[in-house]
Amino acid sequence: MLTASDITEVDLVEPGSTAETCLRRWGPEFTPAGRLVERIGVSGESITFGERSRRWVLGCNDSPGPREGNRPWCGGAIGQLYSGRLRDPRVDIGCLTEDGKMVGFAWIEPGRRTRYLVVDQPGYAEVYVAAGGLPVRVATTTGVEIEGSRATFDISEHDAEGRLLRKYRLEAAVAG
Repeated sequence: MLTASDITEVDLVEPGSTAETCLRRWGPEFTPAGRLVERIGVSGESITFGERSRRWVLGCNDSPGPREGNRPWCGGAIGQLYSGRLRDPRVDIGCLTEDGKMVGFAWIEPGRRTRYLVVDQPGYAEVYVAAGGLPVRVATTTGVEIEGSRATFDISEHDAEGRLLRKYRLEAAVAG
């Protein structure tokens, strides 16, 4: 299943839109700049964008399940960039599906030739297009461990013709 994705320049984000609520979430400490990538998948949606200093990547996560208060987003992440790349996938497990399953979100840094990232799920595979020159925020409801604050993602990367470039398992824990 191909996830939906949309790329927008941060300066063109509509006031009052969900994307704008994500940009505002991070307050005055970070100045959004460049591209913003919004992704909608089977169990969640995310927004990822860069910051003017080019030292940070930020994002918001959402799922259709319940949340505390009336917040527009159920989770989010911020990651420091080193030479333009993340060292840590910034996993977040703060969102729930409608039936109460935990959703794990993580950023994947695709290889240079990668056009598609595939996350294996029970009974299907979820495909994410590498876009906007930003890390790809992926989601899963399997392999999410509340006790260890971690999530496991079975990933494969493919080129523009769909050829397999590499396959791996990402085991990521919540930072902190």
